[in-house]
Amino acid sequence: MITKNPMEDFMQSRYPSIDTVALRLAVLLKRSDKTRARVSEKTLRILSGRSTLRDAFVIDVRNALEDLSVVSVRLDRGGFALIAASALEGAPPALVKNLMPDFRKLPDDKLWNELDLPDNEVDE
Repeated sequence: MITKNPMEDFMQSRYPSIDTVALRLAVLLKRSDKTRARVSEKTLRILSGRSTLRDAFVIDVRNALEDLSVVSVRLDRGGFALIAASALEGAPPALVKNLMPDFRKLPDDKLWNELDLPDNEVDE
């Protein structure tokens, strides 16, 4: 006889699965009739039934969304951007031979300077 861990039932009934949360977000994007949308952290907490959004959870949801052809990006101003992958199909190509023919000669510090990220976004 196989016995189940009672905590498994508790955890399964308390929170929807990561796949369910990703599915809810994908349907939310689809129902918006847009190819991109912003979703607040509050909306994600509501859809996931969680009061706290841990980084591991957000990463798992992002990975599950990719399986549904939705790209998720955390925004600087808070919340997340949802983008239908199909919206990126027509994006113009960025070719190394046209934009960075000398990439082998460029030191990392020069690349970082050109990227011009705010100091709080650079993990060094």
